Amino acid sequence: MTLVPLLPLLVACEGIEQGDNLPPQIVTASADDGAVIKLDGNTNIVWVQVYDEEPESLSYTWTLSLWGEISEDLVQINPEGAQVALDGDPDLDGQGLTCIVSDGLGSDRIDWTLSVP
Repeated sequence: MTLVPLLPLLVACEGIEQGDNLPPQIVTASADDGAVIKLDGNTNIVWVQVYDEEPESLSYTWTLSLWGEISEDLVQINPEGAQVALDGDPDLDGQGLTCIVSDGLGSDRIDWTLSVP
């Protein structure tokens, strides 16, 4: 049996009290932060899964580095997070894709680079 030291966990929680509004956290996504996402000629879904104590108050902003904010009609929000649908347009090659999730007080973000072969 292995015992996990609890001191780092206690130190990490120091100063956090019940009822504090902590920022949302992207817990998993289509690919790791900083990764290259390869798009093919079909519709490609890029997604994030988010944890927040009050998920109904979240807003999502998806942006492309050269084109700006992605139209809301390409974004789908669900109780666990959000996703965006991208095609394999060659003009997307090399662009950065960013998702920012906010609860109005704090935020989290993830960035990728798109590749279109």
